[in-house]
Amino acid sequence: MGAIQIASHSMVQSIEENSVRKGFDPRDFALVAEGGAGPMFAANIAAEVGTPAVIVPPYPGVTAALGLLVTDSVYEYVTTTYQRMSQLNAAELQARFEELEAQAREQLDRDGIPEDRRVIQRVADCRYLGQGYELRVEADSGALDADWAAKLAAKFHDAHEREYSRRFEESDIEIPNIRVRGIGLIEPLQMREVKRAGESPAAALRHEREAWFRVDGELRELPTKFYDRALLVAGNRVDGPAVINQYDTTTVIPPGLTAEIDRFGNIVIRIEQSAHTAAVGATDAATA
Repeated sequence: MGAIQIASHSMVQSIEENSVRKGFDPRDFALVAEGGAGPMFAANIAAEVGTPAVIVPPYPGVTAALGLLVTDSVYEYVTTTYQRMSQLNAAELQARFEELEAQAREQLDRDGIPEDRRVIQRVADCRYLGQGYELRVEADSGALDADWAAKLAAKFHDAHEREYSRRFEESDIEIPNIRVRGIGLIEPLQMREVKRAGESPAAALRHEREAWFRVDGELRELPTKFYDRALLVAGNRVDGPAVINQYDTTTVIPPGLTAEIDRFGNIVIRIEQSAHTAAVGATDAATA
């Protein structure tokens, strides 16, 4: 349990670095549990960071591979061009963008991507004058004029504020690089709905035995039900403590939490506020 707590705490810190510290409230999101080990930890992690729900997709262990198969084809072309917003050479920048766009279209032609499934995006690497790092900002297509520059500057200010919680609108903006993305759109994934039944998951129950959980800061051995995920159907409700087994992962539902199977076969674990309070209390006690 000590090892589990250390691993969980590390993952909680990573989530906070990518949410709270960047101005996002975890309570506004669901936590998607992927990978072979993600569903084992997800409920406890969500309870600690305050996320109200965990979604475990049907095959967590191959979610990344599935995403790769349905991801659009993207080619990115980049060139260096030092420009300042205050002294923008619009004609030169326009010519550079058009050169990169021609390369992107040529590649999409070779791939046989039809015109109606193509997207050409312009991107500018932007930074405040004197900064040593850039942020990529999507730029409008079409003619480069004062309105184009104003929109790009506004997008960069917003992006900088989201990333670093501050903006410097009085500072000049540098554009060291520009990019063009040639995108070939792939048909969107169509998720199949699964069979539906009542709330009882009895048909998927395999056995029941004792398992260890931390409850109110203490280790307890509790009667735990073990289910076969392949036999769970939409509408089933699984009350914790429970363990759901499948070939590529194991989903743990701690005591006091409930999971439901939605119409696409996802396991949705609801995290009550009381569970969040208990998780924070247990963490504080363990730290102390």
